[in-house]
Amino acid sequence: MVFGRGTADDKGPVLAQLQAARGSAAVGWKFLYDGAEEVGSPGLAGLLPRLAGWLADVDAVLVCDTEATVDGRPTITCALRGQVTVELTTRGAGRPLHAGRYGGAVPNPAQALAHLVASLHRPGGRIAVRGFADDVRPVQPLGAAELDRRLAPLARPGWGEPGHRPAEQVTLWPALVVNALCAGDCGAGPWQAIPADARAKINVRLVPDQRPGVVFRQLASHLAGFALPGITVGLRRLVATRPWAASSLDGPAVRAAAGAVREVWGRPPALVRSGGTVPVVSLLARAAPGAEILLLGFTLPGDGAHAPDEHVELARLRAAADTITLLTERLAGGAP
Repeated sequence: MVFGRGTADDKGPVLAQLQAARGSAAVGWKFLYDGAEEVGSPGLAGLLPRLAGWLADVDAVLVCDTEATVDGRPTITCALRGQVTVELTTRGAGRPLHAGRYGGAVPNPAQALAHLVASLHRPGGRIAVRGFADDVRPVQPLGAAELDRRLAPLARPGWGEPGHRPAEQVTLWPALVVNALCAGDCGAGPWQAIPADARAKINVRLVPDQRPGVVFRQLASHLAGFALPGITVGLRRLVATRPWAASSLDGPAVRAAAGAVREVWGRPPALVRSGGTVPVVSLLARAAPGAEILLLGFTLPGDGAHAPDEHVELARLRAAADTITLLTERLAGGAP
């Protein structure tokens, strides 16, 4: 077992890819490393169009920044949610004001922010932004039973979008999540002032057919309708990533991966949809439209990605490297 940040997400799988490339001359390899995935990959959006020539002869793209099932079975991910992350700010008088001298008579940025944030959802958690789900189309859930079991300890009946199981809500349906709220002095002890400003971080997860620009404008329009007098509202887009869905699950790379997983792991991979976002995937889909994109996950949900005790089994990484080696051999030889 190896402990350390990135062992499971995602330096361990990258090492498995490098090990496979070292031992396989069956195909030509090109490596593209993204060191800013966690903040939306801002540099890649401008870089990839300039790499069109370098990517022109790429037949398949392999990304291993996904995870296996709870019981250890490798996965092939066929869809990712996109995202729009924004910072919402409210400003009042421009400086903190004494709560006793001004409280009740002047607008309060903290209360205004709470009012705006509360307006985003109806009671029960349903998203209240007009037109938000107009572009959402019904699709077939994959891997939903296992995901429902994982979500069961935390999910609550009646919360969220009516008529959708928890697994559907985190893979097939968009989500609007308040990640952070900040106003005034939140340290120990009393702070008897009206804050000068307040801010919130809001993350919107998008499903295929939703467009980040459209959703940002819908959100801005909604918030403008709930603004309070005397408060200046600002909305700044921090991250914008398109959702992605595989155009086919019968391409050569998927077939080769399925065969390689069966041979190394003794069972077929699980086909899943992910509620997460990997920005480079949608960017590569546009930069290399002729390439088949394969998302192959090996590390376990319990490996503690992003946690202080993140870890991975070396045997799992060795099996991942063997799988990728066999996958490339099958692609080169045309084996099913």
